[in-house]
Amino acid sequence: MLFKPELAARIVTGAKTQTRRRHYDGDMAYLTDHLVTITHVEHNRRLKWHIGRDYAVQYGRGKPMRWYQPQTGYLLAYEDYVALSENTYSVAFPDPLLRELGFSPLRIQITAIRGEDVRAISREDAIAEGFRPDFYPKFAFWETWCGFYDPTIVDPLLSAKKECPSVDWAPDFLWERPDHLYNAWVLEFRLKETEPC
Repeated sequence: MLFKPELAARIVTGAKTQTRRRHYDGDMAYLTDHLVTITHVEHNRRLKWHIGRDYAVQYGRGKPMRWYQPQTGYLLAYEDYVALSENTYSVAFPDPLLRELGFSPLRIQITAIRGEDVRAISREDAIAEGFRPDFYPKFAFWETWCGFYDPTIVDPLLSAKKECPSVDWAPDFLWERPDHLYNAWVLEFRLKETEPC
């Protein structure tokens, strides 16, 4: 799974325990027998996420998984990972050396899945997304979301934040945008702790 570096760092500290991923045509949720809990999501019959499974947090699309030191919370930068790769016998896989240095792979384990219109995100959930509680977390979340999925609305959103930063609901113009751009899967997760070898 992909996260911005600053949000990946908040996974390590425990400040980020949720992520929202856009709902696309072809996504299908599967429920428990009691039709209450989503157990997993598939896209065109291929598994995307499943409660209880763990997923690697990658440096980027097509790049290897991130590494961190559990004792210190230090998150290894991609440049350092590359430098280690170039100085090991196994050029593409410095994993054994990283383990010797006390690093663990950064992996998350999904604990819950639900659907949501992100325009209705709560303040608590925006904080669980890793946005600072003292820095208007809902606006920070919407700015990030719109940057990915509705970039033309970022400037009006920033203007609204300047005019009324303490407002705790989505501006009206956000609700006028197409719904499909704001429908999301909410993935709640925990850091999967692994012992370094």
